[in-house]
Amino acid sequence: SPSRPSAPAPPSRRPSFPRGRSKPDQNPHPARRRAWAGRPRSQRQLPGSGACRDMRAAAGRLAQSAGAARVWYADRLRRAPMLTNAVTASGVMVAGDIAAQRLEGNRKLAWQRTAVLASFNSGFGAPFFTLFWRALENRVPGQRIGAAVTKAILTSLIANPIMNGMFFTYSTALEHAILPSARDQHASVAEAIKAQLREKYFRTLQVSAMVWVPINTANFALVPPHMRVVVAQTCAVVWAAYLSLVQHRSTDTGKADSH
Repeated sequence: SPSRPSAPAPPSRRPSFPRGRSKPDQNPHPARRRAWAGRPRSQRQLPGSGACRDMRAAAGRLAQSAGAARVWYADRLRRAPMLTNAVTASGVMVAGDIAAQRLEGNRKLAWQRTAVLASFNSGFGAPFFTLFWRALENRVPGQRIGAAVTKAILTSLIANPIMNGMFFTYSTALEHAILPSARDQHASVAEAIKAQLREKYFRTLQVSAMVWVPINTANFALVPPHMRVVVAQTCAVVWAAYLSLVQHRSTDTGKADSH
């Protein structure tokens, strides 16, 4: 029997695009179509994709800059650990004291107070812990959990009592000399230092042990030795705010600090 002729295939329909938003390779103008076909494949982008490409390029440049800054900072920590840690510690205390003053409700920042605390952190705190942890690493080397816990406990028992006592003594004496509001509370600097140590020293040691033993245990276990001070200083932003609040909290023998 004669075979039936097959039905003709339906004409193909290309997707239509709104006027003004036609796809480049379907542009009816031959000159534009030839220009599009002559471009490199990487440049054949749909309309509106240029903004996405620019955003990706900007994100890539930002990530590259951040990576270069991290490498530069790690190199400075190896070459000049004292100076690098001191500058970092100063910035940490500035941030912490500004946060503390905002929490106290001060609209106008007391920059003299901030300078006193930042000078202590950069001149005493960071150099002290750089040297202390270097000696501690020589005595108790390694990053095992036992060694990390031992170094964290030794830091809490030896270094923290020294540094907290130095902090209250230094900041109280310097603020008594340059801030009129500090002189209003106590007539002599010795009396002011004695009141600060009596009211705040042991309580600060208790809080310090609860906060810093877990942080330092993780720091000693996970972080290379040359990066430990800066990691601790990064975590110390909140601690710096706490120390500033404690330092400027009124004692039982004086009025509240007005600055």
